[in-house]
Amino acid sequence: MVKMKAHLPQRITWLLTLWITLLFGWNGTAYAERLTMSIERELIEQGDLISLWVEADFDTLGKTLDATNLEKEFDVVSKQRSNFYEFTNGIYSAKTRWHLRLMPKKTGVIVIPPVTLGKVEAQALIIEVKPSNQTQNQAEKTVFLRAEVDQQEGFVQQQFLYRLRFYYRGQLLPTTGDMNAPLFSNAFAEALKEEQMYSTVIDGKDYTVHEWIYVLFPQSSGELTIPPARVRGVVSFDGRQKAIDEKSEPVVLNIRPPVSDQQAYSAAQPWLPAQSLLLEEQWQSPPETLRVGDSLTRTLTLQAYGLKANQLPKIEMANGEGFKVYSLPPTREEEKFASGIVSRVQVQQNIVPTAKGELTVPAYQLRWFNTLTQQFETLHLDAQTFVVQAALANATYSNPTPPELIESVEPPSAQSHLDWLIWPLVTTFFAIAWVITLVMWWLARSQKKGEPRPDEIPEVTPAFTQAQWCQAEDRIFYPQLRQYLLNSWQVRELAQLEALNGAALAEKIHRFEQAFYAPHQENHQENLELKQQICQALSQLKKPKTPKKLGIKGTPLQSLYPEVKTRNEP
Repeated sequence: MVKMKAHLPQRITWLLTLWITLLFGWNGTAYAERLTMSIERELIEQGDLISLWVEADFDTLGKTLDATNLEKEFDVVSKQRSNFYEFTNGIYSAKTRWHLRLMPKKTGVIVIPPVTLGKVEAQALIIEVKPSNQTQNQAEKTVFLRAEVDQQEGFVQQQFLYRLRFYYRGQLLPTTGDMNAPLFSNAFAEALKEEQMYSTVIDGKDYTVHEWIYVLFPQSSGELTIPPARVRGVVSFDGRQKAIDEKSEPVVLNIRPPVSDQQAYSAAQPWLPAQSLLLEEQWQSPPETLRVGDSLTRTLTLQAYGLKANQLPKIEMANGEGFKVYSLPPTREEEKFASGIVSRVQVQQNIVPTAKGELTVPAYQLRWFNTLTQQFETLHLDAQTFVVQAALANATYSNPTPPELIESVEPPSAQSHLDWLIWPLVTTFFAIAWVITLVMWWLARSQKKGEPRPDEIPEVTPAFTQAQWCQAEDRIFYPQLRQYLLNSWQVRELAQLEALNGAALAEKIHRFEQAFYAPHQENHQENLELKQQICQALSQLKKPKTPKKLGIKGTPLQSLYPEVKTRNEP
């Protein structure tokens, strides 16, 4: 009993403390919910950031601070939230604090409107924003933005370079300094270089520079205005953080229409305003003796400085008298430099002679406008003439022996004179033996009964039969096919096959020619199928029917044809 009495006051004290804590804690929550705002200073300079603290002395779990009223007068640069919980001497308390970084949108006396949290509202504050005392001289400013172009006047589709540089002193805070690029209306534009950062010195002061370079090609004449670019962020300089919102000056360009030329512009001869234009022609080594069916290959490369690749024309050449032209699809490429775009278009042409005689590849010229000299210039390729001989009748197409495998010829010696005496004797011996064998074969054949049938008489076998060259490789198949059409059907041009019911055959041969004369044959399976289809189609050729003569005997028309002889009928 004594022990229980000793502990009784402590239990009563604990229960009273708990009851008071719950009573006053509940009353404080229900009665004293407060939301307060405070600022670091009431007088600031234009462009400075101001810190605004908002504090709630009650539990804000599940509640969101409504600061939309601030956006009317300020730019909210950042917002952070911190929660604090305390339990001291049995008393529970909760606090929440928000830290907002604001940049005023105007100068003068500005009211910071109250923020709200649920049904609780803070009190408004008043600050004064005075104009910046910084001089307008860019060399003395802490931050400025500069835009420039390489030329103020030019022509439609001419290259212009637009450079944008952002200068600042101090340190640009992370996640800030976003640049809004200008809008290039009525012009094709693209970034020429990624953002570059470097340092420079202006009037003895160190600046950090961010640079962007764009290339643009105006698409219409007249005045072209490039609106200002904009950079926003936060810079820390001299121990102070300052919000920046810089804009560049607008840039105005005078765009002139294309200069009229003596000839109309077209896809083959477009308007080409460039700083330089080069045309290069390269011939693969032609054979020493050029024959019908051989191939001449040349590569044409057109390179421009100041034009995109899709502005360059494709250099084309049509079939001419005595030759056909097979061109590969052109290849186009571009390289980007800080000074502009260098583009190229390359075309490979395979020229195949179809008749003997002189083959003349025509001259080519291309006019372009030099934007540096403001004058027209002409690129010119001279005509080339080749002598073409007839194709070989029965070409074996054997591979030539490499020069390094040809044995050197030694001067004649005594042994070589002896060889000249032995070989004629050996040759004479084999000739006599061959004659004796031929006589014995003829005697044995004459002993057979009956005369030989016509189909038993051996025929002269050509170099390749049709079955053989239909299965041969491409370089043997094609000459044999053209020789067959010439000897059997008197066909020199594929167009003549239409009269022989061979229009489909002509189309297949033309497809085979394109693959055969291409410098890089990749689809061998397709060539093999084409050869099989061509050989099958050869059997379907039919000579044109000769129109029947109309009967005129015993008709009034007979008197008009006295040369027609008639015979007496029995």
